Amino acid sequence: MFIIYISLTIVGTTGNSLILLTTKHKEFNKSSSFVFLSVLAISDLFVVFFGLLTTKVLESDFWFGFNLRNYSLSWCMTLEYMIESSSKISSWCIAGITLERAVAVVLPHRYGSQTSNVV
Repeated sequence: MFIIYISLTIVGTTGNSLILLTTKHKEFNKSSSFVFLSVLAISDLFVVFFGLLTTKVLESDFWFGFNLRNYSLSWCMTLEYMIESSSKISSWCIAGITLERAVAVVLPHRYGSQTSNVV
């Protein structure tokens, strides 16, 4: 099980980092979809680091059962807040992308005036 969690961490970090590198180019910064994708990649990185890495990998028997949530109350609360908020942000980014794409399909001629361009 440990190998699966490590491979998910590596694939998630690599994929989201590539998305961030891709959306940095100037020709991609003209659409609000790429802002959503950038925020989604960042929040998914937080999910990978705080959710998967700290709860599954570091608390496994490989690391002698060191539980980060038992370290201190403030660390436990911060960890839980980061996991919950980053997963909620990911969900809302997907909802925003879906809504923006729906507007582009339903109102194709008015799409430019309905959404904002990032300058």
